[in-house]
Amino acid sequence: MRKIILTLACVCLTTPVLAGTFKEVGRDGRYVEYQGELTLSGRFERLQDSITLDWRGDRVCFFPDATGVKQLPRAFATNKPAMFCFANTRSSITALGLPPQPPAGACGMTGTATVSISRYVVENGMGETYDLATLVKADNVSPLKSVACP
Repeated sequence: MRKIILTLACVCLTTPVLAGTFKEVGRDGRYVEYQGELTLSGRFERLQDSITLDWRGDRVCFFPDATGVKQLPRAFATNKPAMFCFANTRSSITALGLPPQPPAGACGMTGTATVSISRYVVENGMGETYDLATLVKADNVSPLKSVACP
C-alpha cells in the first residue's frame, strides 16, 4: 500500500499542472507558461500612483473571485495573492473602458468584469512578482470607480 501511495505521489508531482482549460507548455527557471482559454469574473484595477508605476508599471491587473482563484495555475508554492496583470495593456484599457488618466484627486480606477484570458505566465522569484495573462475579451464591465491615492 505504501508503495502505491509513493508511486501516485511521484506521478502527481511530475504531471503538468492543469487549471481550467490551461495546459502547461513551457518552463524556464522562474517562469511557467500555459496556453488555453479561461473565463473568470472578478475585480480589475489600473493604479497610476508613483509607487505602483515604479514597481509594476502602467498595467491593468485582475483579482478573480473565489471560483476563479481555484482555476488559476499555481506552479510554485507561494503566498502571493492569486491575481495577474494583462500583458496586452492597451487592449485591456480599451476593452475595460478605462480613461487615459484617473480623475483629479484619484490615483486609479477599478471595476468588475468577466474576462476571457489566454497565454498565462506564472512568475516566481524574489521581490514582488505578478503573473501575466493575455486579455481576449471583457464582458459585463461595471461602471468604473475612482481609487483614492495611498
